[in-house]
This record gives sequence, C-alpha cells and structure tokens, in this order.
Amino acid sequence: MSNRSGHQNIKTERGSSASQASSTNPERLPCYTLSPGNHYALGKYPSNHKTKELRGLKNYVCQLSSRCSPLNSLKEVEEHIQSQHMEKLCGFVGHRDARREHVDKSDCHKGSERRKKRDENLAYQARQARVDEQARFEDGERRRKIYEEEDRLRMLGNSRGSGASGGSAASGGKRRV
Repeated sequence: MSNRSGHQNIKTERGSSASQASSTNPERLPCYTLSPGNHYALGKYPSNHKTKELRGLKNYVCQLSSRCSPLNSLKEVEEHIQSQHMEKLCGFVGHRDARREHVDKSDCHKGSERRKKRDENLAYQARQARVDEQARFEDGERRRKIYEEEDRLRMLGNSRGSGASGGSAASGGKRRV
C-alpha cells in the first residue's frame, strides 16, 4: 500500500506492520502506487532451498513477473520494482503488458519518445502487412494462371487421346494421376 507520505506499510506474518521510507516521491510520479498483494508478497524460502542459510527465512516475492528472484527487504523490493517494473516517465508500476498498454493509452506519455517509436513501429507493421498481402495475392494469381494452363493442356490432351489408339496404360501410354 502506498500513501502520500511515501511510506510503504505492510503486514508481516505476525500481524505487526512495518514501514519503510520511499526514495521515490509519489507527488512527482502520478501513476506510482506500490502495494503488497498486487506488486509483492511476503513468503518463505522453501525447506529444500539450495542455500542452507536461507531455508525457512522470510522473503518478498515480486508478483509482477514469475521470473523475478525472491528479495530480502522492502528496500530491495522497491529498488527492484523501480528498475524492472516501473515506467521512468510517470512512475506507473505493472507487468510488461500493463506498462505497454499504459504507454499506449495514457495522457502522461503523449509526445514521449517511446510512444513515437511505438507509433512508427505500428505504421511500419501496417505497411509491411499490406506489402505481404499484395505479394500473396500476386503469387496466388500467378499460381491460378499456371493451374488453368495445365488444366487447359490436360483437357486438350484428353480430347485427342480418347480414340482407338488409346492412351491407356495397357497400350503403353503414360498414365496420368
């Protein structure tokens, strides 16, 4: 949970609450909210953890990505989230897709370099899709013409070879499949 003073309050397993000063000023970052349960959770290292000293100790687990390693303090959690899961421009905290959607739709990113690059990339992809579609269409037309020509030649061959001189396999003619 984040409040305006910049302190994160969390509930530990024993029910007491802990507080740690935030190094980020939430007033400067309008989208910044860091909250337990949503962004991190209190957990324990498993009893079979590879480092014996850590077995059974409490840790904080980032909830924004399954690839993040457990962290030992709220300060580490905050630093991790700021470096890995926060938009630098406005302070929005979220997983990669949420941050991407935020950049796409939020007013705080209008005119930003990241949004410009995104818009340029979307325009490029649209142009490329049109080029690819045109190439597929032309390839389809070329193939259709080839198939029609083959069918026409096959029909001409069938009309000539349907006499007594036969094009049957028994008389040594080529068999068509």
